Amino acid sequence: MNPWARIHIIRNYEAGPNGKLAPYHLANYFNEAAAIHAEKLGWGIEDMQGDGETWVMTRFYARINRMPDAGEKVVVRTKPSGADRLQAYRDFDMASPDGEILVLGTSAWVIIKLNVRRPVPTPQKIQELGAQFGERWMKLPDQKLRLPSKAGVEFKFKVRRTDLDINNHVNNAVYMGWVTESVPENVYEKSELRELDVLFRAEAFYGDDVVARTSPESDGYMHVLHREGDEKPMVISRTVWS
Repeated sequence: MNPWARIHIIRNYEAGPNGKLAPYHLANYFNEAAAIHAEKLGWGIEDMQGDGETWVMTRFYARINRMPDAGEKVVVRTKPSGADRLQAYRDFDMASPDGEILVLGTSAWVIIKLNVRRPVPTPQKIQELGAQFGERWMKLPDQKLRLPSKAGVEFKFKVRRTDLDINNHVNNAVYMGWVTESVPENVYEKSELRELDVLFRAEAFYGDDVVARTSPESDGYMHVLHREGDEKPMVISRTVWS
């Protein structure tokens, strides 16, 4: 089977001050691709919610060769890339029309029961899907994401209604936006994001106050997001800039 693919033109409002696609919007291009393709394969959100279940992303990793510019035409592709008893994997890429790979990414997802917000085993049919789409484009890093080793700088965010998605919790792209927002200003202004690795461990909901703590490491930045007053991590992330 062939990957799902669609041509897009990067909109001006999706670009940051540097004129390039912002990480938050990159994540949403991949989210949209995953949702559309899952629906075509018979495992879309609406079908799942009818059975009291839904998809939740648990990890995301991307290597960025070059963020596209506002007005640039790109091709977004995605495909299932395997599954095990509790997680399903999905690969993505974003390329120029002539085949230059701009961004290569992969992700892990679980199915949860909406009434208890807990994972359920991956259906056998989903476990068999990956083999129908050929080799994986990328695997998740073997390196485990660890909590920042230093105290770090803190940013605070209030969950707004516009941060919520169809599952009524903060969308994964919003967390990625908070992560990249929390790097030092000189890094954000003078460098470009090259790697984004995000582990999702808990949900945030409307009205929550979220703290993002960022610490420099030898090869990038480590980030942890948690509710204010509760040190239990909701998100652990690593970013690399150059």
